[in-house]
Amino acid sequence: MLCQEDNEVVEKLFKEVEKCHHEEPENFKSLFIQQQQKALSCTDNRSRRWHPLIIRWCFQLYSSSPKAYQFLKDSGVLLLPDKRTLRDYSNCFKVDSGFDSEFLDLVKKDFINRSNPKDYDVWVGIIHDEVSLRKDLVFDDSGKLIGFVNLGSVQNSMDDLEQCLSAKQTSPTTPEEATHMFVFMAVSLFSDWKMPVAFFPTTTIKAYALFNLFWKCVEELEQRDFKVLTSTCDGASPHRRFYKYHCPPGAPKGTIIYKTNNHYAFEKRPLYFICDPVHLLKTTRNNWENSFWRNKTKKLRNNGMWVTWLQLIDAFENDVNSSNASGLRLLHKLTADHIFLNPYLRMRVYLAAQVFSNRVAHAITEQGKPGTQETVKFVKQMNDFFDCLNANRINTRFEFKSVYRTQLDGRLHWLENDFLKYFQDWKDWAMGQEDVPLAEHKQYFISDQTWEGLQICVKSFVEVVRFSLDIPGVNFVVATKFNQDVLEKFFGKLRQKRGAYGAFTCKEFIHSYCSSVFSQSHAIKTVRRIKRGGGALEDLDVDLPLPKRRKER
Repeated sequence: MLCQEDNEVVEKLFKEVEKCHHEEPENFKSLFIQQQQKALSCTDNRSRRWHPLIIRWCFQLYSSSPKAYQFLKDSGVLLLPDKRTLRDYSNCFKVDSGFDSEFLDLVKKDFINRSNPKDYDVWVGIIHDEVSLRKDLVFDDSGKLIGFVNLGSVQNSMDDLEQCLSAKQTSPTTPEEATHMFVFMAVSLFSDWKMPVAFFPTTTIKAYALFNLFWKCVEELEQRDFKVLTSTCDGASPHRRFYKYHCPPGAPKGTIIYKTNNHYAFEKRPLYFICDPVHLLKTTRNNWENSFWRNKTKKLRNNGMWVTWLQLIDAFENDVNSSNASGLRLLHKLTADHIFLNPYLRMRVYLAAQVFSNRVAHAITEQGKPGTQETVKFVKQMNDFFDCLNANRINTRFEFKSVYRTQLDGRLHWLENDFLKYFQDWKDWAMGQEDVPLAEHKQYFISDQTWEGLQICVKSFVEVVRFSLDIPGVNFVVATKFNQDVLEKFFGKLRQKRGAYGAFTCKEFIHSYCSSVFSQSHAIKTVRRIKRGGGALEDLDVDLPLPKRRKER
């Protein structure tokens, strides 16, 4: 209950909003106050009926913070739907592991119902990655035991056969408990639509299993009139081996596989593999960090000059010490976290991006120490690489941040010719040193995995941009559509809903997944436009209905 003073404040607020209702009948506030008045007039809570837009707004608030929503409801300031009512809507998205035909049909329906549809929105990319799970076996509501590895009936049978043959057993093998959840997400390359399409409980996924699951995902999407153009993932060893499965017959050893034919497409078109540029930035930074520092597994050297992490530490300490008198720093963004990394800090993207910056290159140059020219060049190359693959501004005066609008963009030429040539020349120089043992040659250059990932990423990205600009109606290409940030944010939302630290169990993941998928749907995302539109409802599908779970009687 509210005190007298709070009650007067709330009453005044309602009168102001009611006045707004008469002045602006197409405003969200007016709709909200109408619903509040309607709810107040109901003598029985069970007789309340909520407008679809109010349900969507409440679910968006609840998905952001369940505790804040419950606090607001319990305070009595506003009359809001109960969280069980919201769950009746989110539970309509009942999803099981694997490729669920009914759920994929809902995905297609959600795509059709999106705002301002365009013909070229059907071009999508597939992003796939895995998240850690905590082992736990539980029964779900239907009495099914969940928590085991489940990659589909065919793949499970193949794994059982492989285990029996390797162990020479005739009896059925015991299924493994899942330690990871592998997720596929479809992302429209030329609109803001995105949706997870399938998940699989697994251990660390094997390349041959990924091959089968990936092409099944492509088949399911192509059958529902999507056009799959790209596949984005990190540089883990199963993913690199998955690329090599697409090597054409007779190709020479060491051929970089960055595209293949999409055999499920109605017309002949390629499908491009893209290594996540964010992941490549971090692995390249890790190579530099290991050069005479940390694990000391690298001795990066180019044109007779060392490229070491100690040079960065020296520049950082010099910048801090020289700023004591004036208080001004050239490397004002760099902290000890950038330099002295732990496993958690190595996962932070901004720490790697700020190390590979023109400011760092300038600071090393300003020191004037001999033998640092190659380090400066290395930092600048990686800075420009990340700028090219992070361009997402439609209206900006900075060319390197602008989206791609023409196939003759100079950044594409630089990536193809200058960037790859820089690393190829570095590798040729390192392998050509005859005065050192053969094993030490590789220590002079970045790891083979990182170099392969850079080549795949650049070659695919350049061709994808040029291919996309030939699609009718596509006027520009946003580079950030080809990284894993969307899927990583989705994983972050799952962790936020769980409300605790540590890994999920399989059951917790599935519960959070269903709720998060519902919040990703067009019906919920439309509510976010209320804020951008200042509360106006003209461009919103206000009466868009929401499916609701039917209660069993």
